[in-house]
Amino acid sequence: REFAHNVELPPYYENSIIRFIHFKFSDVNRISSFSQATDLLQDIPLSLKSKMIVSLSSQIINRIPFFAGRPAEVFLKYVPLLHAQYFNQHDLIFQEGEHAEEVYFICSGKCCFVDDQGNVLSTHENGDFIGFEEVLDSTWRQRNLFAKEATSFLSLIHI
Repeated sequence: REFAHNVELPPYYENSIIRFIHFKFSDVNRISSFSQATDLLQDIPLSLKSKMIVSLSSQIINRIPFFAGRPAEVFLKYVPLLHAQYFNQHDLIFQEGEHAEEVYFICSGKCCFVDDQGNVLSTHENGDFIGFEEVLDSTWRQRNLFAKEATSFLSLIHI
């Protein structure tokens, strides 16, 4: 129950997990260590795991318009592969000529593409995603990208 409360799992899924635990173990109190709890989570039926992933990922999904309206299979495939990255103001995120390996989903802050003379070509903010076409086409970065302010991303490495 503590885990479900901490991750704000909807009551329906919490109850499903409790029913599963009661079904699997006659004495729920036998789960006394983290490793036993981890083993239990690995034994949860795939359908319930999938529902939990979608539920737990909803906060992430709702912050990224790219995922809006996509089927749950997309979440189940890609959300576990997302990595949080943070950049301070003026940090170089990537530079022209680098091989494109990641798509960046902006969660907060702003970043901008800058030319060699330091001119801002475009600015991107919360909800935008960057690098999709370059990664899809397996090409090189065409411009430098800097954090205009403290910026957080979820990145997806090309798979």
